[in-house]
Amino acid sequence: MRAKYVFMAVMALICGATMSQAKMLRGYSTSDAEVTGGRASASGVMALAVDSIDFRSDLTRVYARVWGRPNTSQRIDAATLTLGKRSMAWTDVDGIEMKHYFQFEEDGMIPLEIDFPAARAERRGSLTFVTVHGTYTYHLR
Repeated sequence: MRAKYVFMAVMALICGATMSQAKMLRGYSTSDAEVTGGRASASGVMALAVDSIDFRSDLTRVYARVWGRPNTSQRIDAATLTLGKRSMAWTDVDGIEMKHYFQFEEDGMIPLEIDFPAARAERRGSLTFVTVHGTYTYHLR
């Protein structure tokens, strides 16, 4: 019986230590897109709102929403997160497929979870998307 309590105590310590390593920053504001190399399209300019960034020991996950004109298509070929002097390329994304066209539905909004390599927690930076309609850079603060 005593071994059971020791095991539970050890597991609680491990869980607590693991959770203390992650840091979730909320309350980001995102600038309007700076578009370079853009060309006119029916899609218009894609907007972005970053909800939070989860800084974990194994990855950095950006929780965001993108908006576009309803019933138009877009494609994101690359994403880069810049924090301080460090720039990191995306490793995975949920909500769309990397390098494939997607369509904005009637509400024009798509939630995204974008993974990057692990990084130190910072409040300021930028998120850049390379799309078929140009390069979009959004400044985070």
